[in-house]
Amino acid sequence: MIAFDLDDTLVETQIFLKPELKSKLKIKQTDPQTWITVPGMSDEQVNKVLWECIEKVTKYKLLPQPGTKQAVQKILDILNQNMHIVTARNTIVKTNTEKWSKHHFGSKTQTHFVGNKDKKNYLVKLGVKYWVDDRSDVILECCPVMKKVFVVNRPWNEHTELPSNAVRINHIKEIIPLIT
Repeated sequence: MIAFDLDDTLVETQIFLKPELKSKLKIKQTDPQTWITVPGMSDEQVNKVLWECIEKVTKYKLLPQPGTKQAVQKILDILNQNMHIVTARNTIVKTNTEKWSKHHFGSKTQTHFVGNKDKKNYLVKLGVKYWVDDRSDVILECCPVMKKVFVVNRPWNEHTELPSNAVRINHIKEIIPLIT
C-alpha cells in the first residue's frame, strides 16, 4: 500500500500559501523553516492565521502539479488500491481538505489527519509500505519501517542524507517505474 503526504508533496502548498501569509501577517519573507515565527505574535496567534490561510487556499486556489492526478491514478491502479492521504493538517481545516482531496483524487479518497510526530505509527497501523513526503524529519523516522520512501525534492530537504530505501523524486510520476 502507498500513502501520500498532502502539503508540498501532492501540491506545492507554499507557492499558494506564502502570499496569503505575507499579507495577513504583514511580513516581508517566509522561509519554509522559520515562517511560523512572527515577532510580536504568540505561536497561538500565528497558528490561527496559518490555519485560516490554509483554509482559504485549500478552498479557492490549491491545484495539484500538472500530471500529478494522472500519475497517482496509475500508481493506485498498479497497486490495486484506493487513495490514502496522510496529513499533519489540523482538523480545523478537515472539511475543506476532505472536499479538496475527493475533488482532485476521487470519491474513494481517504484523508487521514495526524500530527507529524504520529505519522510513522499511523502509517504502520494503516499497513503502508510506500510513503511519499517532503519533510526530512518524517522521512527519516519512516524509513526504518517502510519498504521504500519517496522524497519529493524541496529546498528544505536537499541536504538531508537519506537511507538506502529512500529515493528522491521531482514529480510523483517518477514513482511509477519504481513500483512496477
